[in-house]
Amino acid sequence: MPAILIVAGDRGRARLFSLERDTDEMRELGDLVNPTVHLHERLLSGDRQGRGFSRTHGSRVTLGKSHPHKRLSSIKFAREVAEAMHGYCAQHKYLHIYLLADPEFIGLLRPQLAAKELTGDLRVIAKNVTRSDPATIRSYLPEHLWKTALSGAGA
Repeated sequence: MPAILIVAGDRGRARLFSLERDTDEMRELGDLVNPTVHLHERLLSGDRQGRGFSRTHGSRVTLGKSHPHKRLSSIKFAREVAEAMHGYCAQHKYLHIYLLADPEFIGLLRPQLAAKELTGDLRVIAKNVTRSDPATIRSYLPEHLWKTALSGAGA
């Protein structure tokens, strides 16, 4: 029975759905949460960077660059989402994968999906509907979803 994988996500949460052809009803497979996105940057980092003496400037300077910890946690979360998608795709053959996410999360997720080789049948809709109900998420997908999926025509 053909099915379509739907992922609605942002930096803080990702919901995975399966849409079966025979029932045309979305079933939620998983709900992933990134709790660090709500923390302040200084709570994610340790102490301040080390300081050293610059012989060329004759003063103390910081050593190293700053580390954007929220961005790093978002990248780790995108990797978790890609691994979850890969796990569901390994269990079940999906016709297409629809990704509904804000543009920033799409940018973080694309390299992770490319590493998992999940970009071939991926269709992206730049819309953040993570906190919406399944009926609203379904309304953003193409109306004739199964005709498009089975015929191979572009959506």
